[in-house]
Amino acid sequence: MKIISIFFRKNIINFIAYLLCLSLYQTSGYAQDTLTFSKSNDPIANISEAVLREAYKKIGIDIKTIILPAERSLHTSNAGDTDGEINRIRGIENKYPNLRMVSISVNILEGIVFTKGLQIKITDWNSLKPYRIGIRRGTKFAERGTEGMNVNTISSNEQLFGMLNKGRHEVIVAARLEGLKQVKKLNLKDVFAVEPPLVTLKLYHYLHKKHIDLLPQIQSVLKEMSDDGRIETIRKETIKKLINSKK
Repeated sequence: MKIISIFFRKNIINFIAYLLCLSLYQTSGYAQDTLTFSKSNDPIANISEAVLREAYKKIGIDIKTIILPAERSLHTSNAGDTDGEINRIRGIENKYPNLRMVSISVNILEGIVFTKGLQIKITDWNSLKPYRIGIRRGTKFAERGTEGMNVNTISSNEQLFGMLNKGRHEVIVAARLEGLKQVKKLNLKDVFAVEPPLVTLKLYHYLHKKHIDLLPQIQSVLKEMSDDGRIETIRKETIKKLINSKK
């Protein structure tokens, strides 16, 4: 009976140890079959999401997204409340140190000036100094480019373009695709883009540091998709859908 009791106790201990190991495995990055990323509500993020949805599917992971205001999105992902950012410009990790950049670009951003009625020539950021400028809060490339100028930051792109239409701003800086979307959505007849773009930037996917072990794997997949032209194909297909959309 004593031998049976010892055997029984050992098996109980082994079973408990197994449950603990299983629990630890299920909370690790590789055990997750779904990741949730923060993103802004704009066409560029939608393109990047399409790229990442396909990339993560190749390694057996589904992704979900949470739409947040641009600045709040960064604070949320940096805090680990989401698993990372869908897309951001290079260098975000300098201010948000818990985020890790995946070094393969998933998209591009054309930063461009929109105005209403003004016939102006914009050659660089300094060309904006004489004007009342509007930008969306959390749009980092625009915040950096207009630093020290007469800038008003607005919570949403819809409000931003609405204020331009009402003459509250003389110029606004936005991503080309988002700007064209708002001009169409709000039926802004006299608002137009000033060519050429101020800046063209590569966009990168960011993971929270808790998923650092996953970074080489998704980076490898994205490199393959970039090399064979798949990322560019997804970009073109998604832009076409956005242009044809009535929303």
